[in-house]
Amino acid sequence: MSALPQLFCRHALTRRTRSAALFGTLLAACATPPPPATSAAGTATAPTTGASPAATPAAPPAPAAATPIAAPPPAAEVVEENAVFFASGSTRVDAAGEARLRNHAARLKENAKLDVTLVGHTDNLGSSAYNLAIAEQRAAAVARMLQAMGVARRQIRHYGVGDEKGGPTCRTAACRQQKRRVDLSYSE
Repeated sequence: MSALPQLFCRHALTRRTRSAALFGTLLAACATPPPPATSAAGTATAPTTGASPAATPAAPPAPAAATPIAAPPPAAEVVEENAVFFASGSTRVDAAGEARLRNHAARLKENAKLDVTLVGHTDNLGSSAYNLAIAEQRAAAVARMLQAMGVARRQIRHYGVGDEKGGPTCRTAACRQQKRRVDLSYSE
């Protein structure tokens, strides 16, 4: 094998390429099937597969009125001291977030029995898969920064929930800004 193809192969597997491949795999794994079609009456209909109607079991009728689900607290109730906020589409912790994390890092270093859980959230712009991925990346960025500040890795847990558990859909830029965050919660 000549040196040129070998160099090309080595160059092709750069960190950026591996990151893009991982991100693409994550997005593909998060894909969801389309919702079932609904009839004019509002009931779900089974997709046509060529089977006779007698062979396909009938779907149970939908309830006349859906029972309301309790909504999570609105974004306005976010405890700002326990949250790091992000710009739209960004995973970079800004100066204000870094200052806030220094206080959290000091607290965690003082008490080795204290653990922190980082939960990444995002606004409702973009697909569910994209929002979940960026929420996880934001939580990981905060975890890396806490570790760089001297917090033990065993004290940190992190995950992203995207916009799934962030409350009602936002219609204003101010509301969306409150949703682009990582929440820090403590346990012993």
